[in-house]
Amino acid sequence: MKKQRFTLIELLVVIAIIGILASLLLPVLGKARKTSRKAVCMNNLKQISVMGYMYTDDNNSYFTYAHNGANVTWDDKLNESYLSAPLMSKAYLEEADLTGNNFAIYQCPDDDITRWNNALPRSYSLNSGSNWWVNTSNALWGGVGSEHGDSSRINDISSPANMIFKTEQPIAGNAMGSPSYSVPGNLTMHGTRAEAFHHNSFSYNFSFVDGHVEFLNYLAASETQDNI
Repeated sequence: MKKQRFTLIELLVVIAIIGILASLLLPVLGKARKTSRKAVCMNNLKQISVMGYMYTDDNNSYFTYAHNGANVTWDDKLNESYLSAPLMSKAYLEEADLTGNNFAIYQCPDDDITRWNNALPRSYSLNSGSNWWVNTSNALWGGVGSEHGDSSRINDISSPANMIFKTEQPIAGNAMGSPSYSVPGNLTMHGTRAEAFHHNSFSYNFSFVDGHVEFLNYLAASETQDNI
């Protein structure tokens, strides 16, 4: 019995069909991967924020400060309290062995920016508001923890659903244990940095004091602060 073989035309048709299917599927798969990475970024931020709420429970309702004006940062305080990890600033200065410490929770998968001095990435920052100092008599200053070792109490925040707690900060200077970029600063500057193409459309994941997390354009996030 004579074996049937595909003709050249039939092979070309099959190849063309495979090419069409691939062109249809690849964008869908790429979008799915992007959505998945964004979800991991959001989940990391949620978990870090939960540690921040635990910190208020353990510290008379006070949030962590952004940093103490020296070498101790908000992630140091969380690591020390809940991850049994060393102070990163101390570890960096003493060139300690960090093997075995898992800091993956602090890095968003979309954040592929190399840090200064190849430091460990920290994709997130704490809202310090537009002012450098916390006015402890009035929590409506626009942030939760300052860059001078002060912080607000969670029960003094009058609009927790609008007050930003933490946000993403994909920038070369934002590294574990580093005071630099431990806060986003002015949201307009934050949103228009070159690195702001982190997800797209100048948008980031933001966690709020009431516990919810949203993916917002920086202008929309800024409006929530203006409404406090």
